[in-house]
Amino acid sequence: MEYKFKRSPYNQPRIIEGISVTKTGRIGLTKFLMATHGVQRGMRANMYWDADSRTVAIAFTPGADPEAYPLGFTQRYGAFINAGKFFKVHHLDLDRYADRYQFTLVSGDSVNLSEAGPSVLLIDLTEPYRRQRVINRRRHESDAP
Repeated sequence: MEYKFKRSPYNQPRIIEGISVTKTGRIGLTKFLMATHGVQRGMRANMYWDADSRTVAIAFTPGADPEAYPLGFTQRYGAFINAGKFFKVHHLDLDRYADRYQFTLVSGDSVNLSEAGPSVLLIDLTEPYRRQRVINRRRHESDAP
């Protein structure tokens, strides 16, 4: 058998694909998300809410759109959206929704948000990441012989 090993350095960056919602109303964006989806300094975030599916949609936009939420950047972790107003306007209890979530990248047209641009991040607030991991683990355990 021929092996094709790749070196994995100890100090390589962590790959965290999730988005976090904090009790203070911040939506955390990891460095990995920013790098893979082109989020840069100077961008802002348009946010949308679908009450029926309990889903948040985020579309990043360059420039100074006054209706878009500003992004804050950190040197160590990535960026965040100060979305406290968003959660208050939609009567969303941050104590309930503060968690880590996976996101789905879709086209704006596919979710009736053509104004949002070519790509939109969807966050399903009914499925926190931790619960998804437990469900996936149970599926794998049931598949075991």
